[in-house]
Amino acid sequence: VSIPDGVFAFIDMVGSAAIRDGLMPRDFFLALNLCHEISAETAGRFACRVDNFMGDSVFFQNVSIFDDPKQASRTSPDERVMLMTCMLASFFNEIRLLKQGRHPLDRERRVAALIKNQGIDLQFRAGMEQGPALIGPLGSPKRKIVTAVGKAVDTASRLESSGLKDQIHITHTLLNKLETAMVTRDTALIRAIALGEKNGQWSK
Repeated sequence: VSIPDGVFAFIDMVGSAAIRDGLMPRDFFLALNLCHEISAETAGRFACRVDNFMGDSVFFQNVSIFDDPKQASRTSPDERVMLMTCMLASFFNEIRLLKQGRHPLDRERRVAALIKNQGIDLQFRAGMEQGPALIGPLGSPKRKIVTAVGKAVDTASRLESSGLKDQIHITHTLLNKLETAMVTRDTALIRAIALGEKNGQWSK
């Protein structure tokens, strides 16, 4: 299916190789699994979908074909941008609670103890874009997954991979949409990035 205005986002753990090397395998997977569980629960709260987990990275989407058919009205493209933005901001806040030992998924404060005793930190960065994509099954006949491919997906991935820790990176097109939306305490997380024409480099 060709989607003209889906919203796509990636999050990634910053410095995961150093964190992995500094922890016992069981402790690393404990922390990573909790982060993934938080990302999935947060996505569900904001009507977004986890497309795939890729190591320490998560791919999200908010597209019309996965909308609840029972919902009374159709979600607009701008509303999809707001939902994804709120989802990403909420994810960062949930991770902060996890690190502080205040998250309900980690009542034993295991991650907070690892951070204190092992000298590690859990930090993420995110990238988001809206635009056309193809959505469908990809893979061998024995193992197919439904995923999205296209320019908007690639841009979201590049924004994330070239971004700063603890920030959400978006294009100026999305920033213009968000400027007329409600401003919340999470707005400071968002950093606008424009695709540089010269040498194909990203520029702030």
